[in-house]
Amino acid sequence: MSIKLFSFNVDTEDPRTIKLEASGSAYILKNRELVPVPTTKREFNEEQDIFDFDAEFGDLFNISFNDLIHGEYIIEVYEGDVQASSPILKVYAYKDRVKGKSGVLFKIIGEDGALIYTDNMYFSPPLQDRIGRIARALGVDRKHVESIVQKYMQAI
Repeated sequence: MSIKLFSFNVDTEDPRTIKLEASGSAYILKNRELVPVPTTKREFNEEQDIFDFDAEFGDLFNISFNDLIHGEYIIEVYEGDVQASSPILKVYAYKDRVKGKSGVLFKIIGEDGALIYTDNMYFSPPLQDRIGRIARALGVDRKHVESIVQKYMQAI
């Protein structure tokens, strides 16, 4: 299975004010542990990446590429391949400079590529509840998820 992640920084006023940065990474479930997926960085290509960008961030941040083009933005793409057939946990650390808020959001992609779980920056339960949900959905000890979250919270 091919994995695509994005890191971006956007600063726009129209049609709404967005000052947001986010970076993502992926983990695969192996032997009931979450192992980082190695990725390779490449430049964002509008023809190749717009639909994937919108699919990734429409539900997480309620934004699309169309929001970005009204201001200044930088997008980086990270790609990786996974041979094992198990769920993928995507983790996005973000900083919203308008609301003065930062945090971590999650997505779980099933082995068939279907979305199993997604957070939303505006409507997600408290972090500890989400950590529990992620751990249960993946069948891992919540300490594995907590250690990943700690790594990102320190970096924000």
